[in-house]
Amino acid sequence: YSLFTIPTVWLPWVVALVGVEFLYYWWHRLSHEVNILWAAHVVHHHSEDYNLAVALRQSVTTWFTSLIFYLPLALVGVPVFHFAVILGLMVVPIQIVRNHMPTRLSR
Repeated sequence: YSLFTIPTVWLPWVVALVGVEFLYYWWHRLSHEVNILWAAHVVHHHSEDYNLAVALRQSVTTWFTSLIFYLPLALVGVPVFHFAVILGLMVVPIQIVRNHMPTRLSR
């Protein structure tokens, strides 16, 4: 039911990577600015210390509020498998950057 079919082998990965990253940014940014989105997002901001466990804590409505933002990827023909892999892999680097994880460079 997509509007387009992405023809090559590598192009769906590129479209998924750029699309998920772009749409995640806007979902997260608007989740801090729009009340209904904030209501779903605030649960992972209720802690004195921000760590991986807190970062992965999500509201039961987060899947629905984020799904609305990711629908354009389905319309342009990004396969569900590509979307799921990219979204899953994207969580790790985001949390490493956002958390205060000790590294050799931070000494």
